[in-house]
Amino acid sequence: MAAPPAAVHPVVVHLLNPSEPVWRLSVFIAVLASMLLWQYLQPFRPALAHNSRRMLNNLGLAFFNTLVMKLALPIGLSGLAVYAQQQQWGLLNQFTLPVIVQWLICLLLLDLLIYWQHRVLHLAPWLWRIHRLHHSDLHFDATTALRFHPVEMLLSLLIKMLAVIALGLPPETIIVFEILLSAMALFNHSNIQLPAPMEKIVRPFLVTPSMHRIHHSLNMQESNRNFGFNLSCWDRLFGSYQADAYMDQRQLPLGIAGCLYAQQDRFDKLLLQPLQAFENTSNKDSR
Repeated sequence: MAAPPAAVHPVVVHLLNPSEPVWRLSVFIAVLASMLLWQYLQPFRPALAHNSRRMLNNLGLAFFNTLVMKLALPIGLSGLAVYAQQQQWGLLNQFTLPVIVQWLICLLLLDLLIYWQHRVLHLAPWLWRIHRLHHSDLHFDATTALRFHPVEMLLSLLIKMLAVIALGLPPETIIVFEILLSAMALFNHSNIQLPAPMEKIVRPFLVTPSMHRIHHSLNMQESNRNFGFNLSCWDRLFGSYQADAYMDQRQLPLGIAGCLYAQQDRFDKLLLQPLQAFENTSNKDSR
């Protein structure tokens, strides 16, 4: 009698299942294309010179960071969640909760984690040097959402890994949250302006482009406001909300003081930017 086939490890099954990366890539491309088209047809601010090269550099960072993250954690956060679930690690794996309650807890906790992660990046000078690559973009459009240093991406990955293990987050919520996070980041970094009635309806719940654009202001006091990426409630709850910029956002200066286009016109210069000293190398006004 033939021996029964050996059980396949759940993490191996997860790795062999192509549905997650396909879904994530499909949503990402669809949202990016939609935002690029929207801001091309109805731009809120005029594009700068060398805009195409700037956008290509931002897209290049996204591609490079994807490779780095895949090498750092081949199974991905959802694969880690599968393993943690199998080992019964984490707080939520110790209780039986209704699915909808579990999902709400997980999505809210992950979004709160991202809010505080972002806020801490503005507090410590060495973390700000890494994060300021994102703020050094002299324009503000959908590709700005992709402009992160690989070191920051690795730090963010480590924080999320610890959260997955400590909380026992279900794999499905990780996948949905990562899709929502990338889609919302593309949306609220886009060079668009929602109609005033829609802005009034959406902003109490979600971060809009006009809310997040303030965070990219050249003015340090404004760049230390509106840290949220998905839900707008965290900024109100923790006292970091600013309703509007000190001037018309069409003329609002963006970027980092002392950081000129010549310092970021090449991909290698972007990667080396944390080693460069600008006029303001720390963000000490963060609250």
